[in-house]
Amino acid sequence: MGKFDFKKKQATPEWLTSILVKNGFLSKGEVSSIEQEIETTLSDIANASTFFSLKVNYSQESLGHLPSKILMKMMKPIFYDITQKEIDFYDDAMNTKVPLPLLTCYGTEKSPDIKQGYLLLENLTQTHHPIQAMLSLSQNQIEDAIKEAIAEAITVLAKVHAYWWNHSNFGESTSETHSGEGVRNAIRALENLYPQFADFLGDDLSEKRRKVYDLVFEKLPVLLGSRLSSTKRLTLLHGDAHLGNFLFPNHKNEGQCILLDWQNWEIGWGVKDLSYMITLNMSPEDRRTAERPILKFYLEELQKQQIDYIWEELETDYRICVIYNLLIPVMQYFVHVSSSIWRPNIERGFDAFEDLDCLELLRTV
Repeated sequence: MGKFDFKKKQATPEWLTSILVKNGFLSKGEVSSIEQEIETTLSDIANASTFFSLKVNYSQESLGHLPSKILMKMMKPIFYDITQKEIDFYDDAMNTKVPLPLLTCYGTEKSPDIKQGYLLLENLTQTHHPIQAMLSLSQNQIEDAIKEAIAEAITVLAKVHAYWWNHSNFGESTSETHSGEGVRNAIRALENLYPQFADFLGDDLSEKRRKVYDLVFEKLPVLLGSRLSSTKRLTLLHGDAHLGNFLFPNHKNEGQCILLDWQNWEIGWGVKDLSYMITLNMSPEDRRTAERPILKFYLEELQKQQIDYIWEELETDYRICVIYNLLIPVMQYFVHVSSSIWRPNIERGFDAFEDLDCLELLRTV
């Protein structure tokens, strides 16, 4: 099988034939031609990838699962250290026998020496739409559509979390970053950066909140380290589960909701994905109304799939994640995320922290 020519960035019939044959999608025949165009309507985190649309034609005798359109996601070298994680994720997901709410992946390749790689993914632009497409609806229609979208997204997260729940790979092979020591190191690194963040905010960060941050840096490593010392209730997380990373079917008979962009996956407890979606991507008013029903719905979806998890465990795990969310604006500041995102995240994070009495939880450590 030939390697992809990252310098030319041109998909050839011979190369794609070898990929599809190797991964079991083409059992007979060959790719006869490819029409390749850059896809300008898509973007991912920090525009870390370039997207190409491949329109694929096959020889007359071809048999197998023959995708006529493929989305080629090519990682930019400057972001390779981040985006290679998504390739690792799909390499693992391609081997699963359980139908998961993910894009079909037809092939991957990593070239660490030049810090480039690609994913060949299912193209669902004809059957699915992103959340942004709902903004053209009337106000009442938007509210109903968002509620339905949240329910679909939570169902998808529950399916993904249930599949990897207490996975055997989270034992001895779990990397240091998922261990108590890894967590302590990560928070310690943020603690070293925090003074610069606080200085930048100046009077916009109150003395009360500064004291909370001091307590978080002192107590959260212990709280998280203890929680991660066992694989119990751990699963694979998306890591950036806002509604913009889901594709929704145009019609119910055109498939399920799909979860995209896996460059931030990690090991943790499932409600971390939910806490990110709920506390940092909803207004405080909407969160207070929807938070408990969403968590109850998520628990019910997990229990439908025979996951042994109870409300008291979920509630404690969720509160720990809400504490952790206070650190996300610090991280976002240092990776140059727009202040229009991380500044509101401070306010939303502290609103949830106070509503859920997370200070009491920290003080018990």
